Amino acid sequence: MLLSLVKGGHLVGFFAALLQGLVTPHGVLFGSLIEWGETLAGLGLMAAGLVVLLRPLAGRSLRGASARMFVFGDWLLARLATLAALGMGLLGVSYFFLDDLPTPWFVPSVAFGGSIDTGLFLAVASVILVVSQFIQRHSGR
Repeated sequence: MLLSLVKGGHLVGFFAALLQGLVTPHGVLFGSLIEWGETLAGLGLMAAGLVVLLRPLAGRSLRGASARMFVFGDWLLARLATLAALGMGLLGVSYFFLDDLPTPWFVPSVAFGGSIDTGLFLAVASVILVVSQFIQRHSGR
């Protein structure tokens, strides 16, 4: 499927060259990396959700070493959120290129389909998340 997409001629030149030169020859490796990345991202999202839900309870009931471990886990998840946002941005940009660079703004002539491209939206949301992480980190100092 990737080879037919690359040879179709609808992709941007440098993106098609990257896919053809790097990803296609090592398809099994990239497939495994994608599977592991998606699995780890899902586990990380579930862990982050649990930490956010348990934060009020942990603040009242944890003391000593367990409180320090919880605070460290919370700190680690905050740092990993930046990496996850960067990965989401790269994924969004690749979707945007794979969609053949659609119009990146609202199209009033299309009633229900004229919206921002999903890939571009992911990339912009990623930038917002990364910037908010840096602002939050620097304001806490």
